Amino acid sequence: FTEISGYTAQEAIGRSGRFLVGAELDQPGLDTIRNALRRGQPGIANLRCYKRDGSLFWNEVRIAPAHDEQGQLTHFVSIMSDITERVTQAEALEHMSTHDRLTGLVNRALLDDRIDREIASASRRNANLAVMVIDIDRFMAVNDALGNAAGDVVLRAIGERLSGAVRGEDTLARLGDDEFAVLTGNLRQPDDAMRATAQVLECLGRAFSLEDKELFLTASVGVAIYPKDGRDGDTLLRNARLAMQRIKHSGGNGFRCFSDDMDSRSHHLLTIQTDLRHALLRSEFVLHYQPRIDLLSGKATGAEALVRWQHPTRGLLQPADFIPAAENLRMMDEIGGWVLRRACRQAAKWQRSGDRGWRISVNISAQQLRDGDLARRIGSALNESDLDPSCLEIELTESAVMHDIEQAAAILSEIRALGVSLALDDFGTGYASLSYLHRLPFDYLKIDRSFVMKLDHDPSRASLTLAILAMAHSLGMRTIAEGVETEGELSFLRTHLCDEAQGFLFARPLPADDFVEVARRIEDEQTFGTQPLEGDSTLKPSP
Repeated sequence: FTEISGYTAQEAIGRSGRFLVGAELDQPGLDTIRNALRRGQPGIANLRCYKRDGSLFWNEVRIAPAHDEQGQLTHFVSIMSDITERVTQAEALEHMSTHDRLTGLVNRALLDDRIDREIASASRRNANLAVMVIDIDRFMAVNDALGNAAGDVVLRAIGERLSGAVRGEDTLARLGDDEFAVLTGNLRQPDDAMRATAQVLECLGRAFSLEDKELFLTASVGVAIYPKDGRDGDTLLRNARLAMQRIKHSGGNGFRCFSDDMDSRSHHLLTIQTDLRHALLRSEFVLHYQPRIDLLSGKATGAEALVRWQHPTRGLLQPADFIPAAENLRMMDEIGGWVLRRACRQAAKWQRSGDRGWRISVNISAQQLRDGDLARRIGSALNESDLDPSCLEIELTESAVMHDIEQAAAILSEIRALGVSLALDDFGTGYASLSYLHRLPFDYLKIDRSFVMKLDHDPSRASLTLAILAMAHSLGMRTIAEGVETEGELSFLRTHLCDEAQGFLFARPLPADDFVEVARRIEDEQTFGTQPLEGDSTLKPSP
């Protein structure tokens, strides 16, 4: 006793043991001991006690009744143990289980518990509460540029910055990676959440200091309000995340409140994603082919292979209906691989049937390019189909190529070495640097439809198209205009020596069997689609 408490025997003998708890007489453990004494039963309790020097220690007190030979209670025996180390370790483990190890902020488990408590309180008081989900825009670039250790330093700084921006009674949590959440309760009206969100964005907008560097970050914030946007924690967090993803897809650096439209879109996306997992196994994808026309000779030079999804209940779906979902599921390698193999087999079939060697053009996604194994896969598709490499063209978009210029240049050179030609798609819509363009071994440059559309009536579009044509030809590349729909657009492109074109003026994307017939008719017409064949709707310009 004297070693644990610091009191001498003379200072303790004859005193009630209560003197060790000081003024903390309302501890639940004391009631446990009192009840045991009153009933003459054993008891055990953990009490906050104080040593002679005033320092706290945790005291495990056990009491047991003692009886005489007649069974009468005569006194109690009490044993005390210093369990401070055990309690401290338990508290540390409890903290670890409820707090993020890197930032020290509340984690998802404790956040869920606090949301449930706030909802119960708000329900009794008929009040509102808000849940924000905060995602740091393009944080991966910080790790890529500065390393993971520096990224962790920045994440801790973000946590400290956010802690200073929210109210003391609010809960700030880290959900994982660069995603945080704020629970704001006791809102008088939903609009109060907007002020809190603005403070969050403002605090993150200030520069972060990292050694000798200044780092500027932005964030995307989604907000869900109880009870309007959900009546339980899971729903509120899910809806706040949906709102955050919507602002993130719009470019980030802002906030958005949840709406029912987001929920319906989310259900639609989930349904599409579920169906996509089975589409390849069930052979539901098909290829359509859009003719490409040489503007000097009027001959079909080949076709662009375009994937469609023959959905069992929704009919024929266009790429815009399912490609974003496939990218989210990281299925583009599988779908793109199927398109490549099927297109090569179709081109080889046309060759063997006696048609001249039309060049087949296949789009490659950014995911496929970053895989690093693209050249080998293309080589395998050529070997399996026995297709002449000169009959295959690989199309890549600006954004896919410019993501990592050095890696792209190396992979494109490997593909070119196979004898396959390369086309840069959607030129002018991304962020390609002209200083890099000459380093990439492209054979074709495709002029995006946004430039071609109405260029015969729009001087600015005409000027940009002329500049693209001149630049491409100066770099030794052939040019292909996409989305040609009117005679005026075609006339302008032919006058200014664009090499090839495709678009609804000639034909829409067609199944393989229809493609052969339409391509031959276009060649026979020798009119570049100026007079659609009677009864052939595929040759009519779009409305």
